[in-house]
Amino acid sequence: MKSLKYASIILIVFMACAPAMAADAPRKQIALFEGETLVMAFPQLKRMAVGNPAVADVATFPDRADEILLNAKTPGATTLAVWSGPSDEMQSFTVRVSSQAALLERESFQFRHYNFTYTEQKVNDTYTEVITKVDEAKLKHVLAMLTPLLGAEHVTIDGMGNRVAMIGTPEELEAARAMLRDLDSPRRQVVIEARVIEISKDDIKRLGTILSGQAGRYSATADTNSDIGDAMSFVFDTFNDLTDRFSINLNTLQTHGVGETLVNSKVAVLDGNTAWILSGESLPIASRDNERGLVSYTYMNTGIILTVVPRVGDDRSITLWVKPEVSNVVGWVGDPNSSSETAAPIINTREVLSEIRLQDGETVFLGGLTNEETTTERKKVPVLGDLPAVGGLFRSKRTQTSKSELVISLTPHIMQDAEPAAGVEKRFIDLSQFLSAPGADIRPEPAGNGVN
Repeated sequence: MKSLKYASIILIVFMACAPAMAADAPRKQIALFEGETLVMAFPQLKRMAVGNPAVADVATFPDRADEILLNAKTPGATTLAVWSGPSDEMQSFTVRVSSQAALLERESFQFRHYNFTYTEQKVNDTYTEVITKVDEAKLKHVLAMLTPLLGAEHVTIDGMGNRVAMIGTPEELEAARAMLRDLDSPRRQVVIEARVIEISKDDIKRLGTILSGQAGRYSATADTNSDIGDAMSFVFDTFNDLTDRFSINLNTLQTHGVGETLVNSKVAVLDGNTAWILSGESLPIASRDNERGLVSYTYMNTGIILTVVPRVGDDRSITLWVKPEVSNVVGWVGDPNSSSETAAPIINTREVLSEIRLQDGETVFLGGLTNEETTTERKKVPVLGDLPAVGGLFRSKRTQTSKSELVISLTPHIMQDAEPAAGVEKRFIDLSQFLSAPGADIRPEPAGNGVN
């Protein structure tokens, strides 16, 4: 009986001290940012209380009786008490609300290779002015990259300074730096060997005859000419006819003395930039301002203009966007030899667009730019050819028409990072400076126009 009495006393004391022991138990910690919410579940939820509702408050769900929604409102600390379970047990929490702005950091990223600017040339009457402009498309591209991560209000781009100022948490800034470092990686250089060769129709036929006679050394497919009736005759009207039947390279043309090289150039250009080669002349075209009484000149490039934009793939393949253009003056409106400023040239222009994929060091031939030139030769016997009535008997005129085709050879090479560009013409030209010239829009256009 005595031991039962002591047991009863101990049980009564324990029950009396239980609430105090629960109050002294360490509170669980909840950390939230201002404006953040947290869903908490308590089986058999009875009631809850918040010490400072201005810091954080709670709400219940109509269809979920065992869950509450904790809302962080302003920076500070408060307590949350929840009673739940079959014994109406109380759980206590310390809720700390932090301002996210307090964790934000500022950082500036300086680009080393990626460039927001480009240059334009403005030709005035007495000098050429070089103007630096900011590429708005690149600004929008970088802003679109960073906005989902940092927010547009936390990104400032200095286009002329080539840098970006950012505000964000350390984790956000690290992710932004990774994106910008990838964008700022140095682009590879591509050396483009370009040749433009003019081949007359007679040379095409002559080369076709030679290669046909060497059929044992070349893989050829005979194509009979029904007009001649000779079963061993070949029809070679264009350079494409030759390449369809024979394996032809530059050595083939040089060995047999076929064609005249008009352009033989090497250009080093960054991946994605534009290489531009001109072999010709800039033709001045006068225009008069009648109100001011001034005459100004604009210049149009004529001759052979070759534009190439290389893109290097991950597999080291090279995609070339190519636009060759051939133009020449075929006549004039007005007298170009007079002092009048109203004379204007008539320019014949031939151009093609092509997009080609090659391997490093592979050569491609582009043809199809034909030219037909008519020359007239007049002869006469001195004195007698100028006599009236009978002078025609002592004069002669012969008109001759010659046809030729321009063949373009392109060989791209990917330069290694430490490889010197020895012997390469370092010519990096931004083609926007030529956009003011009529017919000189050489920005890339959609693919699909092939070269035959």
